[in-house]
Amino acid sequence: MVSGMVVQRRGELALRLALGATHQQVIYAVVSDGARMVATGALISIPGIYLVGRALSGLLIEVSPFDVLTLAAVTLGVAGVTLLACYVAAKPAAAIAPERLLRDA
Repeated sequence: MVSGMVVQRRGELALRLALGATHQQVIYAVVSDGARMVATGALISIPGIYLVGRALSGLLIEVSPFDVLTLAAVTLGVAGVTLLACYVAAKPAAAIAPERLLRDA
């Protein structure tokens, strides 16, 4: 999903690079969008877990669906993987010359 997002934004990223943005600024733009996705997902899913906690309790072994430590660990794990995926997807896109990206876009 993140790679597809970067591919769709190649024209925008090329334009930013052509107008003087550094490679780090382009990578930061992609990673910050990923961080917004993670934050939105957490804001929706954590209250959702509390709403469907009773239904989940039959699926969990020795863990309460309301265990704060487990919820925090899973949320941080998903956030870390998502931000790493954003970085890995943005790095090659920022390394390509802007004129090549604009020609291909």
